[in-house]
Amino acid sequence: MEPSVPSVLNDVHSQLNPTRVQGVERPGCVEDVARLVKEAAKRGESISVGGRRHAMGGQQFGEGTLHVDTGGLIGVRAFDDCHGLLTIGAGEVWPEVIAASHRAQERIRPGQPARWGIRQKPTGADDISIGGCISANIHGRGLLMRPFGDDIENLTRVDARGETAP
Repeated sequence: MEPSVPSVLNDVHSQLNPTRVQGVERPGCVEDVARLVKEAAKRGESISVGGRRHAMGGQQFGEGTLHVDTGGLIGVRAFDDCHGLLTIGAGEVWPEVIAASHRAQERIRPGQPARWGIRQKPTGADDISIGGCISANIHGRGLLMRPFGDDIENLTRVDARGETAP
């Protein structure tokens, strides 16, 4: 990770939330996130977290915070064909999640139709991070379906002390 420099961030839709942050860090793994949180806590600094910056209310930014950009936390890390479960980085976006699911199924059962699909995803935009969807507990067009959080089997989180917990 490169050293952070002061930046002005904004959401990609409304562009009504320009916010000056102390710097931006883009970790590549959960351990990097934990380290950033621990270091900020030692210095008494606050952090903000965002992925693709689609929240239009500026919730993902904090004036003067160290901003953690989850865009480096990408990749579908595992696929459980028995249960149709993906292990996904918080910065991953929907088109890649769907494509990775198809690739994994093709690798496991070449030439056979896909057995698993995505039950629901946010509507209106695809370039939205999985971490952002979890934090907003998004819903899709299926009005009788429960929100996205209901589809999460396991989640690794980093708390305010920089400790990870599954």
